[in-house]
Amino acid sequence: MSEPVKLIAEGFARRLTRRRFISTTLTTAFFSVAYFALDGLTSAHPALGASCFNQYTTSTVCNPPSAGYCSSYSSSYCSNGDCAGGCTPSGCHFWFESANCWCTDVSCSPRGYYICCDCTCAAVGGPSCCACSKFVATAFCR
Repeated sequence: MSEPVKLIAEGFARRLTRRRFISTTLTTAFFSVAYFALDGLTSAHPALGASCFNQYTTSTVCNPPSAGYCSSYSSSYCSNGDCAGGCTPSGCHFWFESANCWCTDVSCSPRGYYICCDCTCAAVGGPSCCACSKFVATAFCR
C-alpha cells in the first residue's frame, strides 16, 4: 500500500471506533429499510399508497371530456369506475389516446387518487365521449 493511502487509512481507523462503526451501520440500515418499506407500501399496493397502471397527469381530478361524466346520462353507463351498460372504452382524450384509463396524482385531501376512464356511449344513445371514475383511498399522500 502506498504511504499516503496508508496514512489516510490509519487516521480513519483511529477516529472510527468499532462501536461507532457498528452503531452508524445499524442506524443507516434501519432507516434504509424503513424508507424502502414505506415507499413500497405507498407505491406497490393501491389501497395503501399511490400506485397506478397509467399516470399521465399531475392533476388530482379526472377532468372529464366536454360531455362530462357518463353516469350523469345514465347510472348504468359506469360500474366501479369502468365503462358499462353498452358504453365501451375509448381514448377520446387526445393526450391519452394510447390509454383508455389513467390515474390522477395522489391528493392529500382526501387521501387518495382517481382512476379515470374515457368511454363512448353513442351506441346506446349516450354521448360520444364521456368519463367514468373511481376514487381509491390511500393511507399516505405525497
